[in-house]
Amino acid sequence: MKLDGTRIVLTGASSGIGRALACELSAAGAELALVAGREPEPQALATELPGVAYVIPADLSQPGRPPRSAPRQPRRSAASTSSSTTPA
Repeated sequence: MKLDGTRIVLTGASSGIGRALACELSAAGAELALVAGREPEPQALATELPGVAYVIPADLSQPGRPPRSAPRQPRRSAASTSSSTTPA
């Protein structure tokens, strides 16, 4: 499955199925917005993923409650940053 250029908002990304989905979707090329109520798990996950991942700390179990902060800068793993090229 190729998801290059696709942007996906993934809730519950701290652990379990959400974490597993994040790994699979990122490996397929998707750019992710990881929404999770617990930290630092999503931050750590974002650094492990092969692609671009934004972290949005938000507890979606509380209706009407806004995210605690704006999305943070994307995090890239060592694998995704080492494959980039530097202009000569």
